[in-house]
Parts: sequence; C-alpha cells; structure tokens
Amino acid sequence: MRRHSDMIYRLALAKTGNPHDAQDIMQEVFLRLMRFTASKKTFSSDEHTKAWLIRVTLNLSINAHRSVKHQEEFDDTLDYISEDKDIARMETKSVVLPAVQSLDEKYRVVIHLFYYEDLSLGQIARVTGLPVNTVKSRLLRAKNKLREILKEVDFDEI
Repeated sequence: MRRHSDMIYRLALAKTGNPHDAQDIMQEVFLRLMRFTASKKTFSSDEHTKAWLIRVTLNLSINAHRSVKHQEEFDDTLDYISEDKDIARMETKSVVLPAVQSLDEKYRVVIHLFYYEDLSLGQIARVTGLPVNTVKSRLLRAKNKLREILKEVDFDEI
C-alpha cells in the first residue's frame, strides 16, 4: 500500500477530478488487491502488479465517473502534490497542474501516466487498452493544448 497508494490516488484524481472519489477509488483498489491475493493468486513481477493496479484504478474511475450526475468544480488541484521547498518548482506546479486539470479527461490520463507515473507509451497502451498510436496522438495533442493554455498565462517552460 505504501508503495502504490500515491500513484493510485493521483491517477484516480486525474481521472475523476474529485478528491473524495479518488480516495474512495483508492480504498476499493486495495480491497480488490486483498481479495485477489487472498485467493492465492500472485503477480509475476512488480511491473505486473503496478499494471494491474493501474488498470483497476482506471476501471473504477470510469465507473465512478459514469455514476456521478454532476461533477463538482475541482478547486483542490494542489492537494495531492507533496510540498516542495523550491519556490520556482512550486510556482511551476501552481501554473502547470491547473492547466493539466483543465484538459479533457482522455488527455489528462495520458499526461498523468506519462509524466507523473513514468510509464512508456507501450505501458500506457496496455493499461488503458488503447492502441499505441492512439496514446501517441493523445499525448501529442495534450502537449499542444498545454502549450496553448500556458502561453495564455505567459508561461513558456514547456
């Protein structure tokens, strides 16, 4: 749990945009993991475990998104990022994270998995069930949209 809880929470938050839903999803993911391991099943590697956790998180996030009648405005965008003592990095986060959160969900997810979870395009394709070329296209479009958003606020570090 210690190793993967931050990743699961951030991914669920990126997918749902709601900290309370993300917390619920994270708990459900670990409940499912406990049930899975209690049935004497095992994973072949740490990478397999991580991929399974990401897939379950995405599935639960999709289900939560479908069941919500309306989404609350996401105003806690910086809550899940750990404190950073470097002022320049904090300023960057305070500009970039809201820009990422303003992207459509399909772009937010690939940005999150690529930059925050350090997954390769192939790994993202496997855990999302998308073709690699679709992942590439979404990542490129997301970067371009981020550039446009960040230019509007005179932020040009991307």
